Amino acid sequence: MSEQQSPVLNVSELVDLMGGRLSRAAVYQAIREGTIPSIKIGRRRLLPRKAVMSFLEGEGWEPRGGNGHDRTT
Repeated sequence: MSEQQSPVLNVSELVDLMGGRLSRAAVYQAIREGTIPSIKIGRRRLLPRKAVMSFLEGEGWEPRGGNGHDRTT
């Protein structure tokens, strides 16, 4: 990861990274199902870049919670 890249992606950035082959709705569904890990801060969903890249490279990821994402209040 270069110094210019944030350690997290938002949903739109992941859609752009995938070249539009993945819709926003599909990303949110994958978050709900625990397929893609996420962190909720306020109303925002952030996706750890390292976990997303590992997932996209076929390495999978190690879920931390029962539903695949952390809850922040």
